[in-house]
Amino acid sequence: MSKLFSELYGCYYGIVSRIVKRAGGGVSKKDIDAVVSEHGFSETAFHLLPELLDGDWNFLEKRGDLYYSKLDAQPIRPLTQLELSWLKALLSDPRIRLFLSDETLATLARALSGVAPAFDAGDFISVDRHLDGDPYGDPAYIANFRELLKACKNKYPVAIVYHSERVGRSQRAYHPFKLSYSSLNDKFRLLCAAFNAKTQKLNKVTLNLGRIVSVEPSGLPHRAPPEIVRKLFTEPNANPPITLEITKERNALERFLLQFASFDRKTEYDPDRGIYTCQLSYDIADETELLIRILSFGPTVKVLSPQGFVGQIKERLAKQLRLMHTPQK
Repeated sequence: MSKLFSELYGCYYGIVSRIVKRAGGGVSKKDIDAVVSEHGFSETAFHLLPELLDGDWNFLEKRGDLYYSKLDAQPIRPLTQLELSWLKALLSDPRIRLFLSDETLATLARALSGVAPAFDAGDFISVDRHLDGDPYGDPAYIANFRELLKACKNKYPVAIVYHSERVGRSQRAYHPFKLSYSSLNDKFRLLCAAFNAKTQKLNKVTLNLGRIVSVEPSGLPHRAPPEIVRKLFTEPNANPPITLEITKERNALERFLLQFASFDRKTEYDPDRGIYTCQLSYDIADETELLIRILSFGPTVKVLSPQGFVGQIKERLAKQLRLMHTPQK
């Protein structure tokens, strides 16, 4: 994406714009740090803050304990033609209705009526994707998704009526953490936590949104602190991370990082070998999907460890080889 959109309108521009807007009435150093931390990268503060406060940009001036904007007007950024084309293309994605109201979509459609979309859904061919994706056009599904998204953002518990093939329909209170999308299954899942009645401990739970019947705010007398729920999902997994080597061929690194953007990972570059090494942390429930997605990169990605995962890779490849050499009847 860095090659698609101008760097001028990228991450740093957005952060500076937010800070300058807040600085109209004065903003503290703590508030500036919070904006940088929320919208930037790990190294953003190191590069941006000196320029913003004392360097060449020098947009702010300090009065007492607060910083004030030196600009006479609020920054306004017009969209480029490429960005307009990109937005027009996104309007054709059925999942867009999960995030935007019908009124907002209608307003955008009118505003972009004379813009040609950057791409069409028919330009993409999905390989190995399941055909029973979620019903993104179903009003009940849309309502459930929006309520869960709001609960994730505002960190409040919800009461969910859920239908599973094993136990049928049930109702339970959950503490939402985040929504996760699987491109392989074309489905959204809710990562959440719930108290076990027997152990009285908070356990991780994954729910398929397509099986959720209804969602509403829960009147739980005792809410699990958000930091406890977050720790439950962000603490290191019991299973060791997958260690991989990624070559520079076929733009493999960029494709890999985009494909696994939702996973915790650590990537290093070996200039002597021209190879990237990545450690990918994952939940055991995602192992099969990870296996298929990693195999899709072919020889540009090599799995080094753990040995159990390497064994599954070899088993899959051996099975494919046998199928290729099996005579067709």
